[in-house]
Amino acid sequence: ELGQREASQPLVEMTNNTIPAVRHAAIIALGKLKATEALDRLLSLLSTEKEKEIRCGIVEAVKEMGDQTSVPRLITAMKTEKEDLVLFTIQRVLRQMTGQNYGPKYEEWKAWLDSRPK
Repeated sequence: ELGQREASQPLVEMTNNTIPAVRHAAIIALGKLKATEALDRLLSLLSTEKEKEIRCGIVEAVKEMGDQTSVPRLITAMKTEKEDLVLFTIQRVLRQMTGQNYGPKYEEWKAWLDSRPK
């Protein structure tokens, strides 16, 4: 039987696939596996992936992993994200992960993050 790390590695590699549906399926599967070893890869893809639906899938996968260390990077992603669909997905996930609700407003989320004890 494959361990989680062994199962997730091929999925991580599939996030580079040229076919968007393959990338999206791999990202969703990583979230379902709660493959936190792929968290950095997914968060870095958030700024480079061209397909907005896949960026939404990345945010959902990050939420499934439940790793609170991703919150600052999700907030940072709001700063440069142009698509409303992705912004609202990030905002919804941040609300679910933090219990806070600042809408899709980067400045307010950043102020909240900066006010938290380090």
